[in-house]
Amino acid sequence: MEEKVNEICTLVPAMERELDLRPGKTKHSKDYCIYRFKNGSWFDNIAARETSRGKRRHAGLIEECVGVDGTILNEVIIPTMNIARRCMDGSIQRDESLNKS
Repeated sequence: MEEKVNEICTLVPAMERELDLRPGKTKHSKDYCIYRFKNGSWFDNIAARETSRGKRRHAGLIEECVGVDGTILNEVIIPTMNIARRCMDGSIQRDESLNKS
């Protein structure tokens, strides 16, 4: 993920100006990265393991999905994105057909 973010920042210099690069905000390690933006939003990566069960995310990208265990994908990873979509004011429309909660 770190490599892709660096590639995007090279292609779109405005992206790098939006990242919050202060110490402790954007973190990199061998197995985990988190990128925080100046507007308060963030994105990170999660492992395709049982330890990711119960986490919540709004969207996801699965790289090399052939190598991901199908049971873990269906029982752990996909349910992390099973949360309600929010309106601009933060409310939830219960009648929306895309609402998965």
